[in-house]
Amino acid sequence: MTTCLRIPNARREELKAFLAKDAHFNLFALGLLEDHGLAPEEGAPLQAFALEDGAGAFQSVLVSGGGGGMLLPCAPHPEAAEALGRALAGRLPVRTLMGPRLILDAFLRGIDAENRVLLIKPLRFFAASADDLGPFVCPELHKATTDDLPQLIPLAAAAIEETLGENPLACAREAFERRVATRALMGRTYVLAKDGQLVFKLDVTARSRFGLEIEGIYTRPDFRRRGVATLALGQITRHMLGSMPLLVVRTNEDDAIAASLCQRVGYLPVRRQGQQRAIILS
Repeated sequence: MTTCLRIPNARREELKAFLAKDAHFNLFALGLLEDHGLAPEEGAPLQAFALEDGAGAFQSVLVSGGGGGMLLPCAPHPEAAEALGRALAGRLPVRTLMGPRLILDAFLRGIDAENRVLLIKPLRFFAASADDLGPFVCPELHKATTDDLPQLIPLAAAAIEETLGENPLACAREAFERRVATRALMGRTYVLAKDGQLVFKLDVTARSRFGLEIEGIYTRPDFRRRGVATLALGQITRHMLGSMPLLVVRTNEDDAIAASLCQRVGYLPVRRQGQQRAIILS
């Protein structure tokens, strides 16, 4: 007999332990919990739900960010994910999901949203290996500051446009500028300048005691094939491995350039759980 519940903040550590069983793919959810905790009210920016068995142990969980805008289901098998979806059907606004393909497909069946899929983005994850890491040094790499924002915002927009084919400054300028500025103020964006011009950026999308997740790696086109990204990613990886148990880079599956970069630096593909993906719904 299973019960569906909204997980209270008092059980946050129990939730983290459940997610940490497969930390490579759950660093984003773990980082959200580290940064925000769990709010006590329905509709809060960060919530979590679970199916628990008769003994009170979590069987499957869902971390919900942005008031339900981003759903991160975690389950040991598709049947558990579908059961969780059925239990939560109608309780959350669902716009984006991220996780293993089989788990997401099952969860979508559970909430009866399979016909709402607009876009599927297959993802790849690479984990840093200290043994394979090269001797990379890039002292110019630094955390972005407010002084960098006039150049950082268009650089970040160019990265999104190259990936998704849509310029966020044209469709949601204020929200995008606010997001870029907030990440910089939190010390989560690193940049590299050449002759006073920003030419490289990467984002730390999640950080917790379980590890750190990197995405949004972008080099200005006229500075590519010069080793800029290799040195910068290698520098931050070497620096962070001194204090983090796990570093993971998340990329789009069809981004062969990013995959090659990760492997040159010393990251290895993480292949457990099958294909990872992000799904956008109507």
